[in-house]
Amino acid sequence: MNILVYGIGKSGLSVVKFANTLGWRSWITDDFTRLVPFRENVTFVEPGKIDNSFFVDHQIDLVIKSPGIPPNKPIVLRATALGIPVIDEVELACRFIGTPYIAVTGTNGKSTVVQWINDILSWQGLKVAIAGNFGTPLIEFVGKNFDLLALELSSFQLAFTFSLKPKVAVVTNITSDHIDWHSTREKYLKAKFSIFSNRESLDCIVVGDSIAVSSSETPLKRVGYGDDIYEGIRIKNGLLLEVEKGTVVDTLFIPKTFFFDELLAFSYLASKVVVNDLRLGDLQLDRLNFLEHRLQVIGKLNGALWVNDSKATNTAATSFAVEKLSRFSKIRLLLGGRSKESSFDQLAAFIKDRVIKCYLFGEDREKIGDSLDRFGISYESFVFLEDAVCSVARDSTDGDIVLFSPGCASFDLYSNYKERGEHFIKLARKVGNVKSVSL
Repeated sequence: MNILVYGIGKSGLSVVKFANTLGWRSWITDDFTRLVPFRENVTFVEPGKIDNSFFVDHQIDLVIKSPGIPPNKPIVLRATALGIPVIDEVELACRFIGTPYIAVTGTNGKSTVVQWINDILSWQGLKVAIAGNFGTPLIEFVGKNFDLLALELSSFQLAFTFSLKPKVAVVTNITSDHIDWHSTREKYLKAKFSIFSNRESLDCIVVGDSIAVSSSETPLKRVGYGDDIYEGIRIKNGLLLEVEKGTVVDTLFIPKTFFFDELLAFSYLASKVVVNDLRLGDLQLDRLNFLEHRLQVIGKLNGALWVNDSKATNTAATSFAVEKLSRFSKIRLLLGGRSKESSFDQLAAFIKDRVIKCYLFGEDREKIGDSLDRFGISYESFVFLEDAVCSVARDSTDGDIVLFSPGCASFDLYSNYKERGEHFIKLARKVGNVKSVSL
């Protein structure tokens, strides 16, 4: 087998190592770097030299691309035109993996869900690991001894994965995202819903109550706030209510400062498929591993709760955060960065009655401000995050929630959302004198 690996990232390098174990011949290319950490049995090729003759002369059988590389790249188009399959690392892994796995996707919340599936099942004595978009590439687990894998899948991965056979498929929520990559909303939705494509392997499907899933013989469980949920989890008055055939069979109280009731419900229902006698009372909230930069409570100042949500790099993620926190109090919202959106009107309409004031910063603050003006939302605008933090620290009072959920990519001022989140935490503690709080 002769393969071309497109992308010198974590998954691409894992593919090369795996291919070496099978005796395959590998070439690797990348649009941005020539740095290959190892040279054994792999040859780097400049992307500009990969024309039709390259594929023919080297008898390339398969192209395995990194997830973020869009389908309209010339190398992908050339391979496809020549009839050479183009797949994702996850697809390659699915052809060889023997360990059962729970597959999780969704516009928001999927990383937290796979982390908590890992936590919950580990408490039950199972040997579990996290793989995929969040965690180690799935190909690394081929031939490894695990009871189960919690697999996070992005729409990028799903669009080029065709042999997925999960034990449980979870979709947390779906809103428009990455449309520039997929080219249309329809293609984005097709990628997300392909997680259900191999129904024969599925023991259960778990989805949010707003997601339409075609009927089948596969058991279906839903998570939501409506009384019409027949199988799954209803969330009501600070309680998770487990429902079977319309009857509440178990309950769990959720503390007011626990902002992830839906995600906990998804994690529990997926885990229960694996451990049938699992009960809501087995969930130990204080032992769950929370993700940094995702609705991360960092402390209080003058009675106001400060929350770091730097992982919110699009308006859908910010809407998700605002919806969660506005159930407890009005919000002072820090927004800004490099926008992925053509307009912030939809976000402005959503937050209008949920925020007290916005504090804008970064490259696209004027674009955001234009939308806030149209909806009559009060705001201040700053070039740098530090000035925005100073202002919100002066304004915030007892009972407020100060939410840093930028709704934009970080690349105008930071290398990634993690660096941006760490800077916010440092500023909050330095400029705002925010003190850690035990919740």
